[in-house]
Amino acid sequence: MTKSLENKINEAVRFIEPSPEFSDKLLNEIKNTPYPIPATKRTPNWISATVVIALVAILLIVSPQQVWASLRGLFDFLPGIGQVQNDESTLYLSEPVTFEQDGATLTINQAVADVNQTVVSYQIDNLPNEGQYCSYSNTRLLLPDGKTMLPTGGGQSNAAGNIQARIQFFPLPEGVTKVTLYTGVDPNDPDISLCSDPKEWKVDFSLSTTQPPDLQLLPIVENPVESTNDNPAESSSAGIQLFIDQTVVLEDGYILFGHTEYSDEKWVEVGLNWEALNARDAEGKVVPLEQADEIVHNNEFAIKVSTKDFAAPLTLHVESLWVSSVDLESMPLFSFDAGTNPQVGQSWDINQEVEFEGYKMTFQSVRVIQEPVELAQGTPEKGYAIEWSPNKPTINGFIDCKGQGDAVPDWGEGNISSDGTLIDEQYYSNGLPYGQVTCSFTSARFSLPGTWEIDWQPPSTTE
Repeated sequence: MTKSLENKINEAVRFIEPSPEFSDKLLNEIKNTPYPIPATKRTPNWISATVVIALVAILLIVSPQQVWASLRGLFDFLPGIGQVQNDESTLYLSEPVTFEQDGATLTINQAVADVNQTVVSYQIDNLPNEGQYCSYSNTRLLLPDGKTMLPTGGGQSNAAGNIQARIQFFPLPEGVTKVTLYTGVDPNDPDISLCSDPKEWKVDFSLSTTQPPDLQLLPIVENPVESTNDNPAESSSAGIQLFIDQTVVLEDGYILFGHTEYSDEKWVEVGLNWEALNARDAEGKVVPLEQADEIVHNNEFAIKVSTKDFAAPLTLHVESLWVSSVDLESMPLFSFDAGTNPQVGQSWDINQEVEFEGYKMTFQSVRVIQEPVELAQGTPEKGYAIEWSPNKPTINGFIDCKGQGDAVPDWGEGNISSDGTLIDEQYYSNGLPYGQVTCSFTSARFSLPGTWEIDWQPPSTTE
């Protein structure tokens, strides 16, 4: 491939990045995307560079990883970063950079920028209040010319106030080697007033073409293999295939990069259910697997085979997958008459059963609630709290209600009562929907059972 063609592709990719204003508006609209509902409000063990970043990656439609998918043979694997193009133009962080404030420390451990992407790996340690109510979801790269680069993927975790993050961005503009990492609490986060740790960080760092002395690049081996499917032809599972695309050979095992394919247009992601994945070797011995700590995009996965001590081939067995679905407003769940002026404390019995993707859900009641004063920005908003129970705990959805008036969904949260009932709370600006109100899933996430197997052969060479 010629350098000019390569540059044109990268320029085309770079122009896809939206403006910060567009993205901030988008993030507010999709903040409530459904994931398994926690019993209490807390930071999950691993979030996808916050749920927000993952959805931005969906809505951008195309990412640098996708543009270069057919060219991955040009890349090597760098532990802690992922896939990197190893050529003279790739930029590296020569040594860790540390910044301290209020007793806490942010350390940029690794940063790499190539023609495909920019990846920054950092950690925040010793947060005085363990980062409670401080979701550092507002992450950017600030460029010398004042422009901002937004995330395209990645993830972060918070273990007792020690945050680990690896965030992916578009490639740096040509000639840029000095950048500022910005990460902070979203100013529109309803919990921001409860965050007593540093609310934002700005750390400058520089990159160069000089590789760090301890750099370890590993080859990526192309060894594609497709799953076999033992699912009934009429089931939703029948239209799903799993693929192993590439392998990285580690000292203590392997990393398998793969993807899923499906035909349902309402689905936006089909991912592995890690609790439903196992592997056996040719002698029937169980071989340990785990989720690899790598950046992947929607409909991609990375599996770590945690040993080399097995008899090939290795058979991966999958018994269910996680499916995320959107655009479900054409399938209303229930309706009720809210009258002309619904008031806080007012409630309606629904008692309606609905079937969806093999699940049976009973919607029990709706009541009018008011936003907690400590979370309100100005006058507390009103909302609807919907109580419902699925016949299995492996489904969750974001419910929006529409009726008369100019109500706009603002924010919401989900909780679980002591008896297992799900409580979906949604608050609205510009008043509540009133009159004949119809409630629908705007998105849902559920476990889809099935049987998929992949017979995988370790590469015979790392060349």
